[in-house]
Amino acid sequence: MDPISAVSIAAAAASFLDLAGVVVTKGLRHHNSATDPHICDDLEIATKELDRVCATILIEDGVPSRRFTAGDVALRDLAKPCRELADDLVSELNGLRAVQSADEDVKRLTALVSAFREGLRKSDRDRDSIHQHSGENHSQPEVPATANVAILGEDTAQHLLELANHSERCTREKRILDSLRFAGMEARREQIVDAHRRTCDWILDEGQRPVSCPDPKFLNWLETKTGFYWISGKAGSGKSTLIKFLSHSPKVRQALSSWAGSEEIVITSHFFWNAGIEMQKTKGGLFQTLLFEIFRQYPSLIREAAADRWTSNDTLSPDRIAWTTSELAAAFEGLTSRDIALPRMLIFIDGMDDFCGGPEELIKILTSFARCRHIKMCLSSRPWNQFEAFFGKNIDQSLRLQDFNTADISHYVAEALEENEDFRKLRVSEPRCDNLGRQIAKDAKDVFLWATLVVRSILEGLSNADPFHILEERLRLFPENIGQMYRIMLASIEPVYYHSMVRTFEIMQFVTSTQSIITPSIPAVPDFAFLDETDPNLVENMTVA
Repeated sequence: MDPISAVSIAAAAASFLDLAGVVVTKGLRHHNSATDPHICDDLEIATKELDRVCATILIEDGVPSRRFTAGDVALRDLAKPCRELADDLVSELNGLRAVQSADEDVKRLTALVSAFREGLRKSDRDRDSIHQHSGENHSQPEVPATANVAILGEDTAQHLLELANHSERCTREKRILDSLRFAGMEARREQIVDAHRRTCDWILDEGQRPVSCPDPKFLNWLETKTGFYWISGKAGSGKSTLIKFLSHSPKVRQALSSWAGSEEIVITSHFFWNAGIEMQKTKGGLFQTLLFEIFRQYPSLIREAAADRWTSNDTLSPDRIAWTTSELAAAFEGLTSRDIALPRMLIFIDGMDDFCGGPEELIKILTSFARCRHIKMCLSSRPWNQFEAFFGKNIDQSLRLQDFNTADISHYVAEALEENEDFRKLRVSEPRCDNLGRQIAKDAKDVFLWATLVVRSILEGLSNADPFHILEERLRLFPENIGQMYRIMLASIEPVYYHSMVRTFEIMQFVTSTQSIITPSIPAVPDFAFLDETDPNLVENMTVA
């Protein structure tokens, strides 16, 4: 329904409420004081006016071009019996003029008043339904007054116009948010393993920090500082897990309250991923993810930051209109540079070394964000020279994860082995089992992923009933670093499978470098089952729709 029709029916509904209230009030007064000769006249006038308003509602139903919501239909269905009740009430009033003291007539009037009370309650519910649906299928930015609004008081008419404009504002906000969302937006975050129990706590809780570990000063940065905080670490050291842990921690928001004061707080994040789709490794994906999260939490910013989108009639179109990179950059520029009321924002950005545009370009983008005093950013990456030179200069706002991982890795290995029943049984007869966990933690060299993979191998050996010396051999033969491990994995593939392996890699490269309708996210292992039955030219024949 368009806004004009919505306001017309809503106005009639509001009049119905007002007049029904008059009928109920005067009816009760008549019941308690039947000797007043003017009560019947006043009540009849109010009842006839109620009948007229109900007729107005029913006239709207006869207009062929009108599109009605569920709330409109409910109000129409209510108007019909209300007209019948109004006719009955007028008849009763005429009878009461002749016999005002008749108990039977008073009882009948009381029954009609009760019916109007029920109508009043139902109309109130239907009015709420109309307010919820009045924004459907319309595109006019402003709602002019109509003849039907004139029957209301000025305050009520203004309120209804404000409701209609609010409905359109909500529609525009939702359409813009929907246009920013893309398939795979949360994929990388969801794939990152959650922090193991009682690991990562050291960064937010001094009591959980080993004496040998320095103070990372992260809490102080949250509470009082601005700019960047950089977390660096080796590949597989657990940077992404730490960023995910921090982005979900209520302690982070609590610490930010000291910095934000009475202002609102928005926490958002983006996880770069070079193995993912294009939007997970480009600046367009960065802008789009951050804008979506910021607008979702603080929708009042949309109108100012995305002004061109807001005023465009295309925004109300059911078709999704893609954003260009320049449009996204302009929207973020509008968000951070214009004189608008901003909440305090903490932005987490993980995997800067997975950004496909190069470190210099990313540093330039992030620096433009940081010019806004309402924004601070926590970043993570491997210790590339460009990042080290720019973000590593301030030792109070950076940390090397390998300096803090030793205790967490030791805790994880000990707990993972202790939870295994076969390990506990073996330890009874083999005291050297306790040394196995300590050796794993030591050989990990602060790389959490390496420790995780070794523990997985040891647990597999325990399930195979391997004796202790075989478990030691598993540890001894395990590659010393992640890169070497991958090379060994590839070398272990038999030559007969080389062709299938290359085809699989080609398909992965294709689906992660295009926005294809073939798959909205990274394929899982079962998705490749069809490869055994396809022709060798499958990759060349694939097209992007």
